[in-house]
Formats: sequence, structure tokens, C-alpha cells
Amino acid sequence: ETIESVDDEGAPVLEYARSARGWVVQVSYIFPRPFELVGRVSRLTAEPDTEPRFVAEVARLGQEYAVGANYYLNGHALKLQADWISRRSTDASFHDVDHTIYVQLDATF
Repeated sequence: ETIESVDDEGAPVLEYARSARGWVVQVSYIFPRPFELVGRVSRLTAEPDTEPRFVAEVARLGQEYAVGANYYLNGHALKLQADWISRRSTDASFHDVDHTIYVQLDATF
């Protein structure tokens, strides 16, 4: 699907919609406080008539696996979180993927 509009100077602009569908499954287990393990699997599939660059990006990185851990220092008000996320295509090997590691201290006031 496309959206036709004009820019600030009146020139025509053709924009693509970025349509996709997907699913997410997430599980977690809280050990005797203050430790939690988390796992997630998700899949995104771009609609074929959407923006071509978006279709290519989703084909390359549309499947995700993630594991994480939370350490609750003061309940949800103060916690340390760490995640490893692997984004890949459906046929990629472990080394042909986008790996990301996040670590954050979450403080609520």
C-alpha cells in the first residue's frame, strides 16, 4: 500500500506503508526473590505489498530469540536488568545474525 502526498514545496511524494504481522511468546520464572529469568521468541512477517526496504529488513532480521535476567534490588522500584537478543532470518546460522546485549539499572522515583 502506498500513500501519495506532497512535500513542503509541492512536489509529489510517494510513501510506502510498513505493514507486517507477527507473534511473541514470552516466559519467565521468579526464583526466591530477588532473581528472575526471562525467555522470548518472536517472528515478524512483512506484507508483500509494503515498503521494499522494510520487506528486506524483516526477511533478514524478522525472527528473534532473547534471554534475560532481572535482579530486584528493591522490588520493581530498583532493579538491574540484562538481556541478550538474537535477530535473524529463518535460515541464518548462529554467526549470520544480529546479536545485541542490553544492561540497565531501572530506578523508579
